[in-house]
Amino acid sequence: AIPGLGRIFQRRVEATRGLLAKDVREENAIFQDSRDFFRQAGFAVHARRDLLLLTPLQASWAELTSQSDDAPLLARILAGGAPTVADLDESLRLAVSEYNNDARGRLLFLVVSTAPAAAARRHIRQIRQEAGLALVLISHAAIYQALGDGAAPATVQIALRRHRGEISPAEISGPVLDPLDFFDRTELLATVREKLAAGESLLLCGP
Repeated sequence: AIPGLGRIFQRRVEATRGLLAKDVREENAIFQDSRDFFRQAGFAVHARRDLLLLTPLQASWAELTSQSDDAPLLARILAGGAPTVADLDESLRLAVSEYNNDARGRLLFLVVSTAPAAAARRHIRQIRQEAGLALVLISHAAIYQALGDGAAPATVQIALRRHRGEISPAEISGPVLDPLDFFDRTELLATVREKLAAGESLLLCGP
């Protein structure tokens, strides 16, 4: 065997995988929308592996990190349904790796297409308490709407307020368009469909 040939081959394979991953990202509509959204919100955006690295370009975003270094914020796109506990653990692993084994006081945006189940929401709180990493959810629906309205900075602020528990359902007026504002209703909706299919009348009220 030629010394070092295995390492050379491994580097070539990793480089090829990186190029393929880049092609997949750039052909993915959710990736493109997320990249454009964070740029519109006031961040410089750089893609690395499964993450978007976000460097604040406005002083108003300085509050998002408690660290004194210039390390970027992170974003990760989860487009395959509701985020699972395994997805959250992988996000934590990536953040810990990115921040030299210490994610305490850091923030990672998770772009999702579907609201997480109750178990995943509890795990988000657990990660915050035990590892110090804030996993802030933003839906692709909200990103898409913000790009059309030019409201990316406000949408980021809403995501942060929701993460901190500062948004009450009573504040939401009109139809609920963001799936993150409408969750834990799977069983209720199934019951409504069954009753309507059976010809029963229903009265629905509430925010």
